[in-house]
Amino acid sequence: IHLTSPPNHNGNITAAGGRVGYVAADYICNAEFTGTHMCQVGDIISYIHKYPIGSPLAGKNAWASEGASGYTLNSNDCNGWKDQNNFYLGSFWFFITAGGGHGALINCAQEKPIACCKQPD
Repeated sequence: IHLTSPPNHNGNITAAGGRVGYVAADYICNAEFTGTHMCQVGDIISYIHKYPIGSPLAGKNAWASEGASGYTLNSNDCNGWKDQNNFYLGSFWFFITAGGGHGALINCAQEKPIACCKQPD
């Protein structure tokens, strides 16, 4: 798992060539870390099952996609990573060495790096 370098991103993720949302996040990850895409929470949990979360991730947090909402409010990956409005919620991961960390929701006006994962071999 890698975290994108600054500048950080709010919930309205855009990239070169008019890319928006999930496609933009994947493009940003792959441009910085070849062969990666924006992590889904499931990617992070699978990683934790195989490897301990240690430095340099410990104590950091980053956007990670959840996809379908498991909550009744607008917890919808910042409207598909296309909106920085306080009305929408996006998922992110707190990386902690002991146990790997946990996921949470926050309003989409916040700025965070993007968690980038490689496809499993």
